[in-house]
Amino acid sequence: MILSADTIFCLTRRMPVVFTSQIFLFGFLPLTFILYAISNKVSLKLSNIVLLCCSLGFMFWGNGLDILVLIAVILINFTSGYALHIARNKNVSLKGERLILALGIMLSLGILVFYKYTFFIIDNSFNLLNIFGLNLETPSFVKGLLLPLGISFYTFQALSYTLDVYFKKVDYTKSIINFSLYVSFFPQLIAGPIVRYRDIYKQIQNRSTNIDRIYRGSIRFLEGFVKKVLLANMMAKVADQIFALDIVNLHAGLAWIAAIAYFLQIYLDFSAYSDMAIGLACMFGFDLLENFNLPYTAVSIQDFWRRWHISLSSWFRDYLYIPLGGNRKGEGRTYLNLIIVFFLCGLWHGAEWTFVIWGLWNGLFLVLERTKFGKLVEKLPRPVSTIYVFLIVIIGWVFFRSENLASTMTFLRIMFIPAQFSGELYLRLGEFLQNDVIISGVFSIIASFGGIMYFKKRITKSVIGKNIYVIILIALFILGMFTLYSDGYNPFIYFRF
Repeated sequence: MILSADTIFCLTRRMPVVFTSQIFLFGFLPLTFILYAISNKVSLKLSNIVLLCCSLGFMFWGNGLDILVLIAVILINFTSGYALHIARNKNVSLKGERLILALGIMLSLGILVFYKYTFFIIDNSFNLLNIFGLNLETPSFVKGLLLPLGISFYTFQALSYTLDVYFKKVDYTKSIINFSLYVSFFPQLIAGPIVRYRDIYKQIQNRSTNIDRIYRGSIRFLEGFVKKVLLANMMAKVADQIFALDIVNLHAGLAWIAAIAYFLQIYLDFSAYSDMAIGLACMFGFDLLENFNLPYTAVSIQDFWRRWHISLSSWFRDYLYIPLGGNRKGEGRTYLNLIIVFFLCGLWHGAEWTFVIWGLWNGLFLVLERTKFGKLVEKLPRPVSTIYVFLIVIIGWVFFRSENLASTMTFLRIMFIPAQFSGELYLRLGEFLQNDVIISGVFSIIASFGGIMYFKKRITKSVIGKNIYVIILIALFILGMFTLYSDGYNPFIYFRF
């Protein structure tokens, strides 16, 4: 049978069903919830099968045949957990258990490395060899490799199960259905949070969905939707427009506007996705752990990483930093462990040197804060420590956002070594600082530093206040829908990873 061009496109598409899309809000989500509610009346096992099928359908829509990569990762780690169980029952030596663990890790990470880092490794190796006149060119099939959606997230999630079984922090599961649902559950499949099996397996086996859960989940979802559409998207538009300018058209004012816009965008975008994921999971009876805790209110870089992308930073802490020795083997080894962890954390985000430098930049200040410099940071007044964190983080985000190291360094030079400011440049600023941008920017800052969360806590202390809050939220949701579908601009940063 010969496949048509349309069929081939359908099977290989990279068009995720984003939570803010019409097809998700008015198609996939209500259909999934109705099927789940009906099946849940029959049995929990059937509702798990329904959720698994819907999650795999969600993934197939965005990933096409690359859903096979997800299935491979599921099978590798399910088999690894079962093999470790069998090995212990048969009193296989510790060396044998380690061999099973190593094989599971190598196969899982091997898939991730193939898709995500093959071009990076070959291209950089060839560039290095070409210095000696070899004139090697990266093969076209390597350039054409497309990254399966969510591969970094679901690989780490599945691996945490295998590692926890090995370290006896959780028992293996006999149910391939339950394990597959754990890895592929659609709310957190593409961009996290990275969930540990030990934190959710009891909920897979026994949970309830009621009106209170549906209400709480819906409110959390709407909060994320509003944050994403009305705040993050506006900041994204400003950042993207300025970062796309030719470097000769930039000046310090524009560079700082772009950097601050991206500083706000990346937090609001990613935390909004986590809000929506947590809200959706709550509606289906699951409680996912928080992924952000107002990271921009941190008083140090160490504090920042306790608050930012908590599921990833705790993953690296538990499965890499502590096994490497953590801080138990002296200062020098602690510093080395931190640098290794943040080198790999940067590389996890993307196969580019800009991500590596971003990781090392953060690792450097984590090391410095363990020296006398850290004692100095602790003594800083709160406003000063906030400025310190802001500067370190925003410089890191410039590396994270830029296309290459050369453009990063030029951008930072323009930010911190400003040229003469003219009236013409002032008019140039006005092109980007329209009234809607200024309003969104103000509310983005308020949201990023906890102001909206504080407002919610104050207003929802009474029944009337709760009702007013819900009315405001629904009104903002409607505004967001009009904004989204009149504009059409709706990027999700972490879908790249």
